[in-house]
Amino acid sequence: MTFRALLLAGFALWALACGDDTGSGGAASTSSTSTGSSVTSSTSVSSSSASTSATSTSSSSSSSASTGGANCDAAEPTPEGLQLVPFTTDIPLPIAMAPHPTNPSRLFIAERNGVIHVVDDGVVLPTPFLDLSDVVYCCDEDRGFLDLEFHPDYENNGLFYVHYTELGSPVDSTSILAEYRRSTSDPDVADPAPVRVLISLEQDTVWHYGGTITFGPDGMLYYSRGDGGGAGDPENDAQNPLNQYGKVMRIDVDTFPTPPPGNMPGADPFVWDMGLRNVWRMSFDRCNGDLYLGDVGQNSIEEISVHRPGDGHLNYGWHMYEGSSCFDPPCDPTGMTMPIIELDHQGGFCAVIGGYVYRGDLLSGHRGRYFYGDICSKRIRSFLLSPSGTATDLVDHSQDLETANTLGDYTFGSFGQDLNGELYVLDMEGVVYRIEPD
Repeated sequence: MTFRALLLAGFALWALACGDDTGSGGAASTSSTSTGSSVTSSTSVSSSSASTSATSTSSSSSSSASTGGANCDAAEPTPEGLQLVPFTTDIPLPIAMAPHPTNPSRLFIAERNGVIHVVDDGVVLPTPFLDLSDVVYCCDEDRGFLDLEFHPDYENNGLFYVHYTELGSPVDSTSILAEYRRSTSDPDVADPAPVRVLISLEQDTVWHYGGTITFGPDGMLYYSRGDGGGAGDPENDAQNPLNQYGKVMRIDVDTFPTPPPGNMPGADPFVWDMGLRNVWRMSFDRCNGDLYLGDVGQNSIEEISVHRPGDGHLNYGWHMYEGSSCFDPPCDPTGMTMPIIELDHQGGFCAVIGGYVYRGDLLSGHRGRYFYGDICSKRIRSFLLSPSGTATDLVDHSQDLETANTLGDYTFGSFGQDLNGELYVLDMEGVVYRIEPD
């Protein structure tokens, strides 16, 4: 079997393990250095193009949010048909994408083995931006390179951040959040040595590292960390506010290790939200600051939740609840935030992939819709968020996009978004697609 085949096989195992791991271990110590059509919502899912609708009219807003090149106008009245168009086939194992913070023609795409590429005007540069394959454990179960993000002032300071599982750590399972810097002599490559490791989290299982690192509208780095694995979160880490497992953390990279003010009271100083199982992908709406989280479920339910500006600190319920269903009784919903979308495993779903609110120009009829997907079913769907915070106008785009015949089995790894708000789909079979009008 070739190395690439081994990686894809590992990714298939990861997809299955994400939704129903059988490990018995729990998270270890924390250390900081320095459904078919089965969907629970208020609205049924349409399989046709989205009905005529305007962008989400969220009552929340964030005046400090940087929209970059995002288009915050209302959607056009007639939504376009959609298609997946190959953007590049020159990156073998794409798992994460990040735009240059100020240059719309430049993207950075990372492979699961830790090799990060520069894509300039659609062309993959021959020399990798950074090759971390000698420190990244790749790639069975959940382990591998997880995400990258660029400092808002990257143009001047050259700083960016990576999240991966560390080769040579206990069971190759320590997750690393590290800071790197662009080379001062060549903007197309990074210095190979890290500036510093921000957070190192050990665990004795090989599941549930979370994934996303993303800067919010307040300039803080938000970091989704899984519960550390073990079926059902046996150590109840997600409900323990004093550790960093099963949490969204909020970090001021400019003052670290000093935590920023405003994090969850009475908790680990970097905890923002809690009660999560394994948020693989989360993202902010660049026009209003809403935070959308795709939390991979255990036995039965995949979840999409939303944290809106002004909500305070939220507890999403795991492991007391899986979705809105009691998982570990006795269950008390007091103080719990339930998901706005639930995807039933009986409908073929197994591991939700959180996406983005579309804020581009190519698909003006879909502007304001949140797109998300699922690894096993290969479905791509979207909805609008109502002013009251419910999911409305649910649409399944899978037939339109021909995802069943286009995407590989268990290789649909992530969504991407460029500086102008256009959406991409990353397939671990070696194709990055852009969603374009048909």
